[in-house]
Amino acid sequence: SNLNFLSNDVVKKLQEIKSLAIDRGVPPLVFLTKIDEICELVRDDVSKVYNSKIVEDAVNKAADLFAIPRFHVLPVKNYEKESELLTSINILALTALRKSLMFADDFLENQCELKQEKMETLNKQD
Repeated sequence: SNLNFLSNDVVKKLQEIKSLAIDRGVPPLVFLTKIDEICELVRDDVSKVYNSKIVEDAVNKAADLFAIPRFHVLPVKNYEKESELLTSINILALTALRKSLMFADDFLENQCELKQEKMETLNKQD
């Protein structure tokens, strides 16, 4: 996978960005693209992505590399050579989008709760 070719400098920079995001309460997500290039099973049928040991290993490697939970690594296949839309590719992309939106929603909810707690603390001081 392309993860093998990331330089130490790139990995270090990405880890710094991840740390900054976490410090701000933003959950880190990794979109693992080009999964069809690392696995013939997925190249032939994208719907088999969750049956692929190779993709699973790539997800684990990305999670380990960036020190994030596995469910924060979202495998997707880019449209590249396809001349028509494919349901299996769309489902994978929409699943990743849905998970991203769930993380964003959780982040915004947490921010609202923090703001509310801060306001309550300030009101008690008055």
